[in-house]
Amino acid sequence: MLRRVVDSAVVHPGHGSRRASRPSSPRYVGAKHAIGCASGTDALVLSLHALSVRGGDEIVTTPFSFFASASCAALLGATPVFVDIEPGTFNIDAAKIEDAITPKTKAIVPVHLFGQCADDGRDSRDRRALAESP
Repeated sequence: MLRRVVDSAVVHPGHGSRRASRPSSPRYVGAKHAIGCASGTDALVLSLHALSVRGGDEIVTTPFSFFASASCAALLGATPVFVDIEPGTFNIDAAKIEDAITPKTKAIVPVHLFGQCADDGRDSRDRRALAESP
């Protein structure tokens, strides 16, 4: 059912999308749970809520993105902290992420552009205080 809805590129009630978006979605993506969102902005807000992001927290992200990457953090009272991009990919420069991490850093929001996956700086996260955040 979900494959038929996705392949059709038509998602609205009555076209099978309501049925397809319920229990089959988590199984389809191999997850225990899944939440359908109306937009990427909604997905970012929900994700940051799940991390209990609030005022005083910092979210590391890229300035070369749709404004939602930063505005979702601001909506929750957090401060977006921008890390420059790699000139060849236009994605966040993973080598510069570590310098942006502070004790207030709650999350890193890399943005994947033009079909290229951004390096999220996992090695940087493991070496710094982000792992110590509650």
